[in-house]
Amino acid sequence: MKRLKIILLLGCIASGSFGQFYLQPSIGYSFSSHPAVMSSIVIFDNQKSVYTMKVRWGENMNAGITVGYELWDHLLLGLNARVAVIATHAESIERPELQSMENFYIGGFFGVYEYSSPVLQFAPQIGYKVQSEKFSAYFSLGPNFMSTKIRLTSNQSTYGFVEWVIHPLEKVTKYEYGGGLHMGIQADLGLCYSLRPNLQLVMDFVMAYNNYKVTKGEITWYEINGEDQMDTLNETEIGIDPDNNKLNHSHLGVNVGLRFFFGMSDQKESPLMNPN
Repeated sequence: MKRLKIILLLGCIASGSFGQFYLQPSIGYSFSSHPAVMSSIVIFDNQKSVYTMKVRWGENMNAGITVGYELWDHLLLGLNARVAVIATHAESIERPELQSMENFYIGGFFGVYEYSSPVLQFAPQIGYKVQSEKFSAYFSLGPNFMSTKIRLTSNQSTYGFVEWVIHPLEKVTKYEYGGGLHMGIQADLGLCYSLRPNLQLVMDFVMAYNNYKVTKGEITWYEINGEDQMDTLNETEIGIDPDNNKLNHSHLGVNVGLRFFFGMSDQKESPLMNPN
């Protein structure tokens, strides 16, 4: 036990002598790597038309900060936190004019689909860095913890019968979905350029996989042709299927930031190495 304590003490002394803390604020953009595809179908005059749109969960402009520790100029230990700044998107499928059609079939969504999923994520990581003069590169890996509140507005164009005549209807429904803290995995590849001994310009390429688990949902607004229809709903809570309750928030990202080092163990030459 005494030997173990001595080893740990020497390790702490060594890390304090050969390591340095750093702080890295950054901004970036995350691109959805697994967008969900929604399909709608129109069959008319024995011809089938398929319309699709992609819903890009997890795509956003974000800001973040990394607190880390660089040990022996090669080993990196860090905690990265990021929050979405802009995360609202809209997709649409134009409604076909069916009033002049006969013997048709229509299925799926037609209209505008507006959604936002502003994620908050944390990623503790361990990495390895290689150095060459002013340039350096590193690779780091660790879990990705994510939380978000998903908001959807479905402005759906559909048809209904009024006195046996087809009339267009505009249905607006708003939804909110949420879940807890969900864990995935994240890998970063970084390139650094030294501006000063204690300051680096950093570009991170991020790959994150997180198939976010939704645990609750609610309808917050429902109207038809501009008239409130919330009272017509039996309930507003949305049942979540435990076998189909994940929205893929995996993404590829690019972040640019500045890395500030504190307590630099700046290699002042020892008088034994430079007797002059």
